[in-house]
Amino acid sequence: MTSKQRYKLLGVARQYPKMTPSAQQRVQARLKDWESLTPEQREQARKRYQQFKQLPPEKRQELKRKWQLKTQQERALQAPVAPAPLQPVAPEAADPLTR
Repeated sequence: MTSKQRYKLLGVARQYPKMTPSAQQRVQARLKDWESLTPEQREQARKRYQQFKQLPPEKRQELKRKWQLKTQQERALQAPVAPAPLQPVAPEAADPLTR
């Protein structure tokens, strides 16, 4: 870990006790996600982040909006769908042989 990376991580660690429980959960999830990446994937993520930081502010905002929209759509697709309420069936409709 470079000294810059270590410094950033220590900053997060200092702020962690002051964070809300949901923010702490987000930090934990992101750390687990990062941990699961291969070294090559981490390096690729770092390069993409540097490219992102070099974009003009308008382009960064546009990409952030697109990412947020995509994330919201993914969450909506992952949300459990409530089953349709069961409708009572008339006894004569239940058994087609008795008609």
